[in-house]
Amino acid sequence: MGWIRKFREAIPEKSHLRRIIARSIAEAIQHQYNCTGKEDIILNSFSLKDFDICSKNMKPYLQYFQKAGLLEVSFKKGKAPRIKLLCRPPRYSTFKRKENR
Repeated sequence: MGWIRKFREAIPEKSHLRRIIARSIAEAIQHQYNCTGKEDIILNSFSLKDFDICSKNMKPYLQYFQKAGLLEVSFKKGKAPRIKLLCRPPRYSTFKRKENR
């Protein structure tokens, strides 16, 4: 959980932004990284849907994450943000192994 905590703590307490949304964005980034294995990630509205994140409200969060040195973001009008991870999340497996009996 230390990796996700970095994203939550990147949001200043005096900010109007909610830290729980920062956590959800971090989980979405971690999921994309674990699915693709690439450090370059595109977070489109389809990939954010499972995490209950609106892509329109994500820009200020990503800017704080960039200031904290967690990632680099490039924004283009009308396109999903392109993210390059500067600090990798831990990998996890989504498949459970069947035990041999």
